[in-house]
Amino acid sequence: MEEIILKKICKICNIPISVYDNQNSVFSYPDHNKFSLNKKTETFQFIDEVTKEQEVPVLLQEDENIYFGAIRDSKDKLILLGPVSRNPVSEAISMKYCHKHHLGHEFIIHRMEIKTVMEILSFLTYLETGEEIPVEKIQTASQNDSIFRWNSLAEEEQYQLEQSEIEWDHNSIEFENRLMQTVRDGDIDAMNRIIRGTDNLDTEHVGIVAQNAAKQAEYLTVTLISLMARAAAQGGMKQERAYSLADIYLQRLEKSKNIQEMYALATKAEYEFTLCVRQSKEENSNVLYIEQCKEYIAKNLRKPIQVGDIAPAIGINRSYLARRFSEVEGITIQNYIMKERCAHAANMLKFSNYSIALIAEYFCFSSQSHFGRNFKQFYGMTPKEYRNKHQQTIVF
Repeated sequence: MEEIILKKICKICNIPISVYDNQNSVFSYPDHNKFSLNKKTETFQFIDEVTKEQEVPVLLQEDENIYFGAIRDSKDKLILLGPVSRNPVSEAISMKYCHKHHLGHEFIIHRMEIKTVMEILSFLTYLETGEEIPVEKIQTASQNDSIFRWNSLAEEEQYQLEQSEIEWDHNSIEFENRLMQTVRDGDIDAMNRIIRGTDNLDTEHVGIVAQNAAKQAEYLTVTLISLMARAAAQGGMKQERAYSLADIYLQRLEKSKNIQEMYALATKAEYEFTLCVRQSKEENSNVLYIEQCKEYIAKNLRKPIQVGDIAPAIGINRSYLARRFSEVEGITIQNYIMKERCAHAANMLKFSNYSIALIAEYFCFSSQSHFGRNFKQFYGMTPKEYRNKHQQTIVF
């Protein structure tokens, strides 16, 4: 990519840009706030590895606040945007970061929204390839990606502790309400936008619950997990399952080695609780479709019902309805229709003097013999035998 373009983006967006080839740093901007990563550092090796694996730009999180944008050009040069921070950086944190990467103390880490960095990456991709990539498709990665490979379900069966719920009230009200509503709705797309920072929410005003940074991270993660469990239960996830999963996360939090792992765990909790709610809603909707199917059959029992008529009437795919009905009810829809017809016919045999032939016709059996064969499958006797055994004399 042309150097002049990168210089202009650096100047307009006020974001450090550095470029690397296979040997070393080619150039970096701006001159007064240059940033260059040592290629032997863990951070650079991580960025280098991730960008070689991905075919699209990548947003890379170094810790809970510091992140980069990264893209490779047609000559396989690595273009790095950042570092920038999603929150204001204190002097102490800035000095620690500069020491870590051997930067001069005058280096400034600017605050920038994640969405802005992603928009710049999208623009650079368009300049390089002519292809416009929505920010939602930009990949994200963290130096703590191992936390996302941890499987909470593997530990859940061993869960023995009593459920607990901790409430805190320091988060931005708008952010907390939107976050909990997203979980209650099981809205995976909205949660991804919140996690990626592409949703216009105020995430800065979080209460200071501890002076120690590690304790601050721990307490906020505990709070978030508890809120996620409550919202998930309100959204339709079974309460026992929601709070059991919360306790599993809290137990995993205890094993976290650093602040980055704590925040990575919190992000995973946001996603997993939302996913569980969505799955619960899908299961509940399956039950609703089955009940709607039964209701349709009941209303049309004395009509020549075809299975293919039911699915469009309730707005669902035919094969999906047939499969889910069989799974839940243990019987096919066609057999269920036959069973209901025979049950209603049995009542008429028992409480009326209508002829068997008329009853057969009334419930859309093709013939009296067809009625007799199917009736015997469910009641172990012919319609005539059933009537002789059960018919009651009605006295007015």
